[in-house]
Amino acid sequence: MKLCALVVSLVLPLALSSCIVPLPIIGGGIAGGAMDSIWVRKGAENYAGFTSPEVTVTRSGADKAAKQEDRAELFRRFPSRAAVPQGVATDFSGLAFTYRRERITVTKAGRVILTESLPSAFYYSGLQVASVRFQGSPCLLISTYSRASTGRVWLGLYRADGSRLHTTTVPRREIWEVIPSSEGFTLAGASGSTKIALRPHP
Repeated sequence: MKLCALVVSLVLPLALSSCIVPLPIIGGGIAGGAMDSIWVRKGAENYAGFTSPEVTVTRSGADKAAKQEDRAELFRRFPSRAAVPQGVATDFSGLAFTYRRERITVTKAGRVILTESLPSAFYYSGLQVASVRFQGSPCLLISTYSRASTGRVWLGLYRADGSRLHTTTVPRREIWEVIPSSEGFTLAGASGSTKIALRPHP
């Protein structure tokens, strides 16, 4: 009887250990933790983006900005702006915005005018949107954030009809302020600024 008990005490832990399924690790923590995996971070960093021939992008070491903590007000300098929570259809400036599973959809009078798929890092927050006029043309400015562990901001500029003008991801430290002007806007950050402008119509 004692021999049977000894055998069970040795064999049972080994049998149980073979049934344990390891949990997926996300960037050094258990799934759902506060850090993205390296593949998610690289996807955001390597995002190709798009720049229309109608747009100029100029980098400068000037116009540095102080760090801003209120991420929800990235477009605070734009009078016409709104927040779009994830999964909630939001009406703004005559358009309906939806952001679900890293995909932006914008409709006008029931017709889809814009769809944009973002890198998987941008699952974390909703959208910020602003309605603006650059070079006299009505435009939309859209943004969202990744987790702090990835530290990126996605930014998109579109004409009011949904046509894409410029999309990019920017390190968070390089976009503390978005400063509008008549021809475009400037991203002011820790090491300088980037001016994104529409070319004037001929």
